[in-house]
Amino acid sequence: MSSPAFPEPPAQIPPTPFEECDKKLARLAARKDDWTKVGVVGRIGYLRRCLDGVAAAAEGWVRDGCNLKGIQPGDKLEGEEWVSGPAPTVRNIRLLIEALEAGGQPTPPSLTERADGRKVAKVFPANIQDKLMFGGFSAEIWLEPGKPASQGAIYREPAKGGKVSLVLGAGNVSSIAPMDVLYKLFAENEVVILKMNPVNAHVGPHLEKAFASLIDDGFLAIVYGGAQVGAYLAEHKLVDTLHVTGSDKTYDAIVWGTDPAEQKRRKAEGKPNNARPFTAELGCVTPVLVVPGPWTDDDIEFQARHIAGMVAQNASFNCNAAKVVVTAKGWSRQKDFLDRVRSVMARTPARKAYYPGAETRWKGFLDKYPQAKVVGEKREGVVPWTIIPDVPAEKGEYALENEAFCGVLAETALDATDPR
Repeated sequence: MSSPAFPEPPAQIPPTPFEECDKKLARLAARKDDWTKVGVVGRIGYLRRCLDGVAAAAEGWVRDGCNLKGIQPGDKLEGEEWVSGPAPTVRNIRLLIEALEAGGQPTPPSLTERADGRKVAKVFPANIQDKLMFGGFSAEIWLEPGKPASQGAIYREPAKGGKVSLVLGAGNVSSIAPMDVLYKLFAENEVVILKMNPVNAHVGPHLEKAFASLIDDGFLAIVYGGAQVGAYLAEHKLVDTLHVTGSDKTYDAIVWGTDPAEQKRRKAEGKPNNARPFTAELGCVTPVLVVPGPWTDDDIEFQARHIAGMVAQNASFNCNAAKVVVTAKGWSRQKDFLDRVRSVMARTPARKAYYPGAETRWKGFLDKYPQAKVVGEKREGVVPWTIIPDVPAEKGEYALENEAFCGVLAETALDATDPR
């Protein structure tokens, strides 16, 4: 799978000078060991102050997000900015507080043991709220055979020295960067320098206010800029670990080098240019698998709306947006279902294509697939909802291996008549 190489938009906030980055990193490095010594009570205190900070910053945070995405004040789509920005950040902070109040080791809803001795912890749903909001979903953690539970170990075991983490923030969903910061601080015990993505750099000042207690005490720093600032920080001697939510192009440039020939050579030799511990979330060509069966008209309508919502949310600038609908060729209701998906997409309101390079990526898919059907409204600043029918289910197929990151939905079918 390949994710796009995104062009940089005009800077909303001037890039942080390298000299200022040096000062912020030096302060973080001087405090990294101190963070590991902050106990549970102290950490809960920071989280409670962050909770109040996010609540105070939320209205401006949402207002600026709506402005970027062409959402008018009071429009129903304003709710999308609340539920993808401040709301999940608040939820994350509250869950961390609950976990720390349980000593970093909250009791799971159930803990069982398999015949092979492996322990299985059911962790979701954890309460009635989870059950009501996410009906039908559950999650388990399977421990390695013979291994004890290690949940919250950083709060029970002596620290082996602090670390400075660089987080390269996501540009699409505004809660991702602050939640990555929280994870690094409270789950991995590392202080953080966060570089805001140029696309949603407007979120940075709101986070500076919301997380002021962590910044003031030298455990967090926020900087701005594009690829140059990111590359400088990724190679900085004071940075110990890295995390990015973005493109595989960014990841490869950091780990293997910017030259394609160098990347190929280093990958073949297993010799990365940057060998720091690196976690990354790099996009996806997300499939929707439609299981054939005796579907009713209501079933078809509901799931067609579901898929359209997955495409349209955030103007389809999500790595988990539906990108490929997979049906069974022998399913008696295949045509009914696909027709309904197209119909629902056609009546879904257009969204501003705020993410850089969207129109170029869209045209690239049209060039590859002359059979593509534009079903949505096309006007200036909008990439119309587009369906690509009859995509071959074959290895190497462009639409199955390249992330569109815009309002494109491919359709492919497998030789099958039932779920087996």
